[in-house]
Order: sequence, then structure tokens, then C-alpha cells
Amino acid sequence: MATPDADRHQYIALLLRLGARAEEGRYRHVYCNRDLNQAAIEWIGFDMDYTLAVYKVEAFDTLCHRLSMTRLVERFGYPAEVADIAYDPSFAIRGLVIDRALGHVLKMDAHGHVDRGVHGFAELPHDDVEAYRKSPPVLSQHRYDVLDTLFHVPEAYVYSAMVDYLEGIGTHVDFEKLAVHVRYAVDSIHADGSLKSIVLADLPTYIKRDRRLGATLHRFRSAGKKLFLMTNSYIDYTDAVMAYLLENGPADYKDWMGYFDVVVTGAKKPDFFKLDTPFAILDKDGRVAGEEHTQLRRNVVYQHGNLREFTRMIGAEGDEILYVGDHLYGDILRSKRDSKWRTAMIIPELEQEVATIAAVKADLDAWERAEAELATVREAMLLETEVRFVMQHPDEVGFDAWTDQEREEWRHAAAETVRNSDRLARRARDLVADIRAHADRVDAHFHPRWGALMKAGNEHSIFGQQTERYACLYTSRVTNFLAYSPVQYHRAPRLHLPHELDP
Repeated sequence: MATPDADRHQYIALLLRLGARAEEGRYRHVYCNRDLNQAAIEWIGFDMDYTLAVYKVEAFDTLCHRLSMTRLVERFGYPAEVADIAYDPSFAIRGLVIDRALGHVLKMDAHGHVDRGVHGFAELPHDDVEAYRKSPPVLSQHRYDVLDTLFHVPEAYVYSAMVDYLEGIGTHVDFEKLAVHVRYAVDSIHADGSLKSIVLADLPTYIKRDRRLGATLHRFRSAGKKLFLMTNSYIDYTDAVMAYLLENGPADYKDWMGYFDVVVTGAKKPDFFKLDTPFAILDKDGRVAGEEHTQLRRNVVYQHGNLREFTRMIGAEGDEILYVGDHLYGDILRSKRDSKWRTAMIIPELEQEVATIAAVKADLDAWERAEAELATVREAMLLETEVRFVMQHPDEVGFDAWTDQEREEWRHAAAETVRNSDRLARRARDLVADIRAHADRVDAHFHPRWGALMKAGNEHSIFGQQTERYACLYTSRVTNFLAYSPVQYHRAPRLHLPHELDP
């Protein structure tokens, strides 16, 4: 029998769900790349950082920057002035690439072509971008670092700031060594607790609290879904953050762990999906008290673990499991490729991305019309070229046997063809200029330096391609699921090949 608290929570969840349904902005939608029937999902898993816990980007990244710069000075002996370089939160976006050989930061499309870049704080010259286009980077090479997580967005600025500063004082820069040092500095402040200790001391400054989170999780549980938390953060940090996010819950949830059937901390993703590390059982003080090999239990905190044992002990696998995370490689790519789990990606930037698409719709429509007209003009130019070729070789059409009137008509048609070709060439140049102007205006609305997160020109960006390839669903925050039924059938839009489109 339901308790009054449970009933109250149901009513609150319903009201919040109705409120979520009333949201007009498309930025709160759940988008679908591959059909997914939530009725067939038995377990739903969640990452914590930047999934359940959404950080206040400017404050958090500024802290990451400051600690990373200090670490570069203290650990590697860079000039003390480096620590005073201020952070620019508008400098970078997710999905950029560091070229360790040349010291550039690049944005690339899905085919590996460089769209634009910077060296230090200076825009990369056209000739340098063209050099990449003649020999596109191979991202699997050690030379390139892909910054595909929100935690590594500050790394792009740290690296560029260091290149700018060191070259500015006349120092010869070993770009490869600098990249290694920067990556160490950024990773080490996360790993050694120096960053998290500051966050824990002032959670409201660094982490957003969404009042609909508890209702969203409860909604899933009410529909019979089993939930698990799987995070790379360890128990001390996880406990404090989750308690902050889910405090003041109903009596049925005496603490945040009540929302979850399984809790795994220190999971070490992506190693979780490929190694055989056993599940350690933690006692109430967070110390290892043994190993679990039989069944993963409620109200027990586990550490580490592996995919094979996890699916065996929960009794579910493959497309019976939906995993929700923010990190393409660690949370999405590995869980999709190695486990066959269904996947949902949390992209906080999507809210601004979708709002901007609406704001620049007129330019996007004009850009599309110009592209279509340019294709028609270029096709006409090719036909004109063929006609001119024939006119320049009259013997092939028996010109000598023609009448004087036919020859005159031929010459008139030839002259008209030359004039028409010139008109087409001018129109093509005008359309190319229009397209560039539309593209520049659109990009400036998204990000003045890098353009849209998901696009690079007409192509998907690396980030956009990976989202499409590895995320069955994607949305801006976990609580967006509250506006949908827990047994929702998500349908992807029908994809078209070019030959299927209207002529």
C-alpha cells in the first residue's frame, strides 16, 4: 500500500511532468538517431558528472584553468607569470583537436578535413588550413589529441594560452612536450582530488541543482525500470554530490541511494567495458570490505567492476539496458560498441545550439536556396562547356555541308553561348560569395571562432558525427525525459540518400 509520502511524490512528479510537457522550446526535446522502445528497456544506467550532476561551466572551467596553470608552474617549471593568465570561457567548444606537432588547435569535419583553427590566440592562416586539406589528419595517430569531453574544454584554452605566452616571450616551444604537460596538468587535478576538494567545499557555486531530477528518476522506477549509477568518481565525492542533487526527497527515499538498484563508483570507464576487474564491496566508511561475485544488491556501494560480471549479476544485457552519459568515448562509444547497450547522450550545449538554429533560420534557409541554385548553375555551365566544345569542332557535325543560313545560325548560337557562359560564371561567383556570407553569419551566431558544435560547414563536425553514430538518443539534460512516457517509443527520422530526395 502506498504511503502518503509516496502519493505526494507521485502527484509532484505528475505536475512536474505536465510542466515539462508545456515547455515550448525544442531544446528540451529528446532526439532520436535510432529507433528505441523504452518499454523493452529493463535497466537504465546513469553516469554522474555532467549527466546527473551538471556543472556551472564558467565557474567550474575557470577553476580547472587556474589549478592547471598552477600545476604547470609547480610540476614542470614554467614561468610563474603563467599562473596569472586569466581564463576566457568563450574561447573553446567541445570536439576540438590539438595538433601536437605544430601547436595548433583545430576544428574538423566528419571526414577528417580541417575547417578552421588557431595557433595560440591567432586564427590559423588560410594557407595553413589548406595544407591540412591536402593531407587530412589521421586522428588515430599519437600526434592528435581529441578534446571530446566537457572536462577537457579548458585544455584547449590552457594549451593555446601557453603557446601564445611562450612564443610571445621568445621561447622556443616544443609543442609535443607542451601537449603532454598540459594533458598531465588537466588530468592530474581531477585525479588527485585537488579540484574536487574545492568543489565539495562549495557545491552551489559549481553544480546546478534541477528540482525535477528526483521526479524523473522516480518516474522511471514507477514504471518498473531498475536504475543503476555508474560513475568514475569515487564514493566520497559521489556521496556528497548525489546527496546535494537529491536532498529533501520523500520518506520512501531515505537518501539518494534509494533511487538506485545498483551503485558503482570508481568504475574506471572505459576500462570497465574491456577489463575483468572484480567488483569491490565498500563498507560504510568507504573502505574495501570484500568482493562481489554473486549478485549486485541495493544499498551497497561497489567500486570498479567489469562489463561481463555486471550483466551476469543483474541478469540483463544488450538492448535491455539503456546507459545515459555525457562522454562520447568512455560512456557512449565503449558501451555501444563493446556491450551493445542502448545509449542516450547528455549534451548541455544543445540548449543553446537549438535556440541558435531557430534564431538563424532565415540565413539557413537562404544558404540552402543559394546552394541549390549554385548546383543548378554549375550543371548548366557543364552543359555549356559541352556545347562550346562541339562548336569548336565543326567538322564533327559536318559544318562544310551546311547552308549559309545554317552557318549563320551556328555562329549566332555560338556567340550567345559565350555570353551565357559568362553570365553563368558571374552568377556562380556571386552565389559562392552569398554562401560564404550566410555561413559566416550563421557561424558567428553559434560561436564567433568555431561556429556550430555539431557542424563544420555543410558537414557534421567530428563531435556531430560521433553523436550520430554512437548515441541512440541525445538530449540536453536527464530531466528532459520527464516530459516523455517511461515506455515511450522513440522513432528516428527516416534517412535519405541523395537519389531519394526530390529533384
